[in-house]
Amino acid sequence: MPVRLWLCFMLLVSTVTYLLKQRHRLSTLRLLTLCLVFIGLEQTLSNGGHEPHLSLYLDTLEVSQGNLILILTVLGLSCLWLQMDQRDEIPHTELIIAATVLGSCLMIMSKNLLALYVLVELQSYGLYILTTIHNRSYDSTRAGLVYFIIGGLGSIVLLLGIYVLYRDTGSLEVQEHTLLEAYGSPTMGYWLIIIAFMIKMGLAPFHQWSIAVYNYAPTHITAYISVIAKVTLVGWTYNHLGNIPTSALVLVYYLSLLVGALRPLYTINLKVILAYSGVLNFGYLMLSVLTGDPSFYAYLVQYIITHVLIFTIILAAGRYVTARSHWSPLLLLEQLVLPNKGLALCFIVSIFSLIGIPPLAGFYAKYLILTTAMWDNYVMEALLLVVTSGVATYYYATIIKRLALGLVQRRTSTVGLEGGVAYIISTLTLMVLCCSAYLPWLSEGLILLST
Repeated sequence: MPVRLWLCFMLLVSTVTYLLKQRHRLSTLRLLTLCLVFIGLEQTLSNGGHEPHLSLYLDTLEVSQGNLILILTVLGLSCLWLQMDQRDEIPHTELIIAATVLGSCLMIMSKNLLALYVLVELQSYGLYILTTIHNRSYDSTRAGLVYFIIGGLGSIVLLLGIYVLYRDTGSLEVQEHTLLEAYGSPTMGYWLIIIAFMIKMGLAPFHQWSIAVYNYAPTHITAYISVIAKVTLVGWTYNHLGNIPTSALVLVYYLSLLVGALRPLYTINLKVILAYSGVLNFGYLMLSVLTGDPSFYAYLVQYIITHVLIFTIILAAGRYVTARSHWSPLLLLEQLVLPNKGLALCFIVSIFSLIGIPPLAGFYAKYLILTTAMWDNYVMEALLLVVTSGVATYYYATIIKRLALGLVQRRTSTVGLEGGVAYIISTLTLMVLCCSAYLPWLSEGLILLST
């Protein structure tokens, strides 16, 4: 069983087990039904490489043993649902998150275009619901409506691209389309798929909706959707680079870097600045996608860690500031004077990592992308990365300036953080700081790249 499938399966089992332990007391029959459900799911996912008819990705439109197992799985879940005595107390939010994570994990491994569309929708609809989870808030409802409309538009474009590819090739399997460009066949279907992905990821020139959604959605929801919605799509793009027109990715790369570096220069809203920062950083990832180098993983991991650290600090800082909004306690740059010096210092470290200051994680990730880009003759793209990084340093420095005011204050914080939150922030900060411990491994990797 592939490692990623195993991790996906264990994550699903752990999540549901925790939810059941916390919220429900199940009888033996219910536990047996749940076990049968996961056995069927595990068999469906794991046997695809050994028995072609027992796969979730093959024979998508035919009645096969794989479809039968999937149907039995759904029936088992339905029986479990009907046996619930406390349906009104079901943890809906946690189950939506579990479904979103499941769709995200399976999407990256999808080899069938129709399965890709279904899994993209499984992830997207969960994110739509999470965005409007606080439906009594006008801003949250507005963000969810915008997200749903634009996401639906992206789904239409994606389905249209899949149709064009199926019309031209007669197949929905991704691996059978690898020679389209080599034989000069039309690539309009791939262009449509790339456009759909860029719409859903919120990259330039389709970025404006994502800025509005990230600004109006609650901060903890913004932290989740700004990572999960992008990582899976850019991961699928990286895994199937040979099937995608390079010119489309180059165009997205140039536009994302220019927009992400220039637009935040006149912004005072912290969440908007971080949204444009996401556009900029995923633009950097497009360069590693173009080169097809493993530096993609290095930059993606460090960005996720830094991103989670920043939003955790923003949420934790709510107790030190006067909230402008109940769901987004920290909105403007003027609110960044934090009396908790440790929290402000961790925030500064994370911003330094986004800038790319050595010896933090962001520096080594950018360095790997630059070296591989130069090696693959993407000279102009590498030069643009350096220039936009310098421009983006200006608005990053504005954030650091506001945070530094809290460090020079003589008074200390009288309100400490909770133990769990402090542990998470400290651990993530150490991960950003201690990247230099892997310098020998990074040096060996660079030597291999140059040989």
